[in-house]
Amino acid sequence: MEKEIVAKALGKIPSGLFVITAENNGEVAAFTGSFLVQAGFEPPLLALSVNKKSSGLEIIKNSGKFGVNILRDNQLKTVGFFARPKAEGDDKFGEYAHKLTANGTIILEDCLAWLSCQVFSSHEAGDHELILGEIVAGELTGEGSPATHVRKNGFNY
Repeated sequence: MEKEIVAKALGKIPSGLFVITAENNGEVAAFTGSFLVQAGFEPPLLALSVNKKSSGLEIIKNSGKFGVNILRDNQLKTVGFFARPKAEGDDKFGEYAHKLTANGTIILEDCLAWLSCQVFSSHEAGDHELILGEIVAGELTGEGSPATHVRKNGFNY
């Protein structure tokens, strides 16, 4: 495989832009995610791929649930805020209002839609871990088009 050539082609696979959230015993994860796709109808499943170096991965696995905040195409500032690593003790949400769903998933108040998932299974995926989440709740909360992203290089974010 010629990695440089493949990287340009692989980067052209479009993906959505989401804020993934989780909470476990006071530890909170809130990060930009783009490796997410619907993976089944019955039960309704999402496949979320999380870098193994992400502190959010352990929080999701330990809590057994996670939230998916689907962003609008005009929310690139939000994408940037949640893409930046936060120091320990920093407010993970900054100026972004959020709340808990009935089943305890954190959602952003200003998003196009949200989904609440229970971890169905997880699988090794190289430098990432693939988490299948069963959708247990969700809501379309606004109007507009979802944010999407096309990378320049398929071998990094």
